[in-house]
Amino acid sequence: MGRADLHTHSTRSDGKDTPSTIIRLAEQCGLMGISLNDHDTLDGLEEFMTAPSSREITRVPALEISTQYGEYSPHLHGYFVPENNKLLESKLTWLRHERDVRFSKMLDKVRELGVSPSKKYLEELMQGVMSPGRPHLGRILIDYRIVQDMNEAFDKYLKKGGDIYLPKVKLDIEEAIRLLRKVGAVPVIAHPLDIRAPSIRDCLIEFKEMGILGAEIEYDYTNMGIIEKPNVVVNAAAELGLIGTGGTDYHGGGWRVLIGTVSVSMEVIDQLRDAALELGNDLDSWSN
Repeated sequence: MGRADLHTHSTRSDGKDTPSTIIRLAEQCGLMGISLNDHDTLDGLEEFMTAPSSREITRVPALEISTQYGEYSPHLHGYFVPENNKLLESKLTWLRHERDVRFSKMLDKVRELGVSPSKKYLEELMQGVMSPGRPHLGRILIDYRIVQDMNEAFDKYLKKGGDIYLPKVKLDIEEAIRLLRKVGAVPVIAHPLDIRAPSIRDCLIEFKEMGILGAEIEYDYTNMGIIEKPNVVVNAAAELGLIGTGGTDYHGGGWRVLIGTVSVSMEVIDQLRDAALELGNDLDSWSN
C-alpha cells in the first residue's frame, strides 16, 4: 500500500529545504504520502500542496505547536489543518511574534560569543522564514566555526541549560488541543518520549482526556539521548485507541535523519482523514 512520512519541516520554519523540494525528495525515495509540519505557521502549505510531481503523492497539510504541560513541553501536531481559518491564524501570529522576540534575544547571546553576522548574511539566512528557531542559530554557529555541526551546536549552546538557550512562550497543551479540534485539525502528540516524564503512558492517558486523537509512535530518538524504548509509546497508543503516526522530523542539511527513513503505512493517513471529518473538517480548503 505504500509508506508515508508524516513529520517534515521546510524553510518556512526551521528546515533547509523548500516545500517544493520536500515533495521532490518524497518522490525520489518512493514515498506515497507526506506531510509538512512547520512550527507555528501554515505559510508553506500552499506551495507544498500544489508543487508539481511526476506521480501522485498524498499530501497532508499539518503544523507543529510547542505546548506547556506543567514542567514539561510536549509538541503537538495538527493534521489536516484548514486554510484561512481566522481563529487559528490569530493564535499562530501571536506565537510567531513570541518566537521573533526570543530569537532576537538569543541572537544577542550569539554575538556575546564574538560572532558578528552581517546584515546581508542574516537576510539570506532568514529569507522566507516565518518561524525562526534554534536551528537557524545553529547554522550561524556552524558558519562562523564556533561548532562543527548542528548536534554540537545543540549540545553546547542551544539545548535547555545551554549558554544561548532561552525558554519559549508556549500554549497550554489543553488550550492547544482544544484549538486544533475546534478548527477541525487532528491533534497528535509528537515524539512523546521527548516529554521525558516519569510515565509516558500516564501522560497519554491525561492527553487523551484532553482530546488528543493520536501519538507519534514511529520516530528516531537517536540524537536525543533518550534510552527509553519506543515500544512504550506503541503499546500505550494501542491500549488507548490512539492513531499511531510517525515520521522523520526531517529538517534537511544533514541534521537528524533523511526524509522517508522513518515512515508509517498509508492507512494512517486514512485514519487521520476520517478523524478530521468527524471533527467537522470538510477537507476542501487545500488543493491536492
